[in-house]
Amino acid sequence: MVITPFSLRIFVADGDPDGLRTVEKSNWIGKALVFPRALLPQVKARPELAQTGVYLLLGPRPDGEGEMLYVGEGEGDPILPRLQDHQSKKDFWTRAIARHHGHGRAAEQGACAVSGGTAERARGQADRLTTAPAGPSSGRYHPPP
Repeated sequence: MVITPFSLRIFVADGDPDGLRTVEKSNWIGKALVFPRALLPQVKARPELAQTGVYLLLGPRPDGEGEMLYVGEGEGDPILPRLQDHQSKKDFWTRAIARHHGHGRAAEQGACAVSGGTAERARGQADRLTTAPAGPSSGRYHPPP
C-alpha cells in the first residue's frame, strides 16, 4: 500500500474545540462534520446533513474498555433523519462524525475501510452495534457476536 501525503483543514465552527468541527481533506469531495451528541439540535440546520452520506456514532463501551462504533448511511436519503432517529433510539453514542458525499456507497466504503472492514459487512450488521478498541490504533471493524 502506497501512503500518499495529504492535508486536512479543520475549522472549529463555534470557537470550542470540543464543539462542532468541519473537516476537509485535500483532493477530497465532500466535508465531514464532527460534533458531540448534545449539539445535534443546533447542527441539524447544517446543509451537509440534508445530503446523502455516511455517519459514525461513537461512545464509550459499558465496560469502560474502549469505544463502541456504529457505521450508518443515509442511503439515497439525507443523513439528518437517520441521526435524529438514532438520537431517540440509541443511547450509547456521545459524538458523531457525518460525511456527506454524492456517492453514499463510496463514502460508506471509505468509512469501513478506515475501520478495517467492508461496506458489505457493515451493512449486514446495520442494526447491531459494533465495537472498536480505543486508542490511535483503533478503527478495526469488529462485528458483534
